[in-house]
Amino acid sequence: MGETTMRILSTIFTLGLAALIACLPLSASAQTKFDFPAQAFDGGNYDPQGKNGRESWTISLRRRAPGKVDFDLDNPRDVPASHGTLTSIDPKPGYKGMVGKYALSAKASVAGKQQKLLVMVTPSPKDALCEDTRRKKYSQAILVFIGDMEDGGRMLYGCGEFEEEQ
Repeated sequence: MGETTMRILSTIFTLGLAALIACLPLSASAQTKFDFPAQAFDGGNYDPQGKNGRESWTISLRRRAPGKVDFDLDNPRDVPASHGTLTSIDPKPGYKGMVGKYALSAKASVAGKQQKLLVMVTPSPKDALCEDTRRKKYSQAILVFIGDMEDGGRMLYGCGEFEEEQ
């Protein structure tokens, strides 16, 4: 295997391991320690006509209570929309060592079956803002892991913004 292939496989393995670790249960007090902010978050990625082999997708995150966040996930690669509640968890290192500022986890009905769902949101570096496929820049990056990353799970990468504070 070439060096590029090995790097890709290493990245996939790291993502799967991070998703697995992040889905481990925490006590109720630990769950609220990493509480999602009151501002709603909207994100996703746009790919016109699947130009890059990916479909457009969106996610909305709204804090319902301490440690609980309602989500709406639409069109993740030809999968029916998914809605439910996520629990705040300890953000663990993820994609390329990225540590999410917020991490959320749950079992949710995606593609007609109960699957692990892990969502990580992190600020973009000021010198390298997150850029979607339309080349629009955002202050936040988002990763959504659907299912078991070591057994055919899916990862969605996108960008987004929190609502302005009132």
